[in-house]
Amino acid sequence: MSGVPHRLHIMKTTRLPTIQTILYATDLSENSIHALSYAVSIAQSYKAKLSVLYVVPDVWEELAQQAGLDLPGYDGLTEWQGLSDEQRQEAEQSLKRRITEFCESVEDCPVEPSDVLVESGRAAAVILKTIDEGRYSMAVLGSRGQDRITDLLLGSVASEVVRKSPIPVLLVPLDEDDF
Repeated sequence: MSGVPHRLHIMKTTRLPTIQTILYATDLSENSIHALSYAVSIAQSYKAKLSVLYVVPDVWEELAQQAGLDLPGYDGLTEWQGLSDEQRQEAEQSLKRRITEFCESVEDCPVEPSDVLVESGRAAAVILKTIDEGRYSMAVLGSRGQDRITDLLLGSVASEVVRKSPIPVLLVPLDEDDF
């Protein structure tokens, strides 16, 4: 025997994570289909359920937040609610059309029309809320890859979701040439 002590290694069984449900959040850009292809590929590999989420931005809430304003009584204004409903319907139709077109080109696409979700509000907050309420195994998002200064000044949906998510988040870089 050499001078190296012999150690008996006891192998513990490592439990690998299972991926049963995936949340794919999109901004409906043409380039976001690139990120969807990753979500579909992972869902197919794991035979996981795939949900697709689009968040209709609440423009007034976004502007108020960026300006540091609190808009008391805003939530009750019906004229803004009508606009939000119209935006929601347009977004839902556009999202379902894009997902259908994509799924027609993919064998065994794991997305059903009932798995398409459209919500309104601040994107990062809605994505995180959906993650918390949906019992997802992982999330997939496209990232435009803003520079650090832009992220610092304006924040980024992807950055916030990654920092605050209780589940793994796959960020798929989106090609800057397509913007």
